[in-house]
Amino acid sequence: MTHGDSEKEAHRRDTRLSEIKQILNERWDPIGVSGVVDDEYDAYVWPIYCWLRDGMESNALAKELDNIVVERMGLNASSQSQVVAEALRSAFDSN
Repeated sequence: MTHGDSEKEAHRRDTRLSEIKQILNERWDPIGVSGVVDDEYDAYVWPIYCWLRDGMESNALAKELDNIVVERMGLNASSQSQVVAEALRSAFDSN
């Protein structure tokens, strides 16, 4: 791998991380802080990136999103989880 390849991969990773963050803030937002706080879900960006990188399908990702909402946030699972998971998978795969 050349230095240029590692820069290209780093840029690709950073783009994917940014897109994940954007989707979480704009489309998932289970606690309703979009537009007020832009870092609320940052703790979930890296794990989601890793799941996507490792090939997790959208159905499994939707279950993980629901688990985060229920287990970590103490809220009810969202009906949007599947749609958000599909958007995350699609965004990841397009870059």
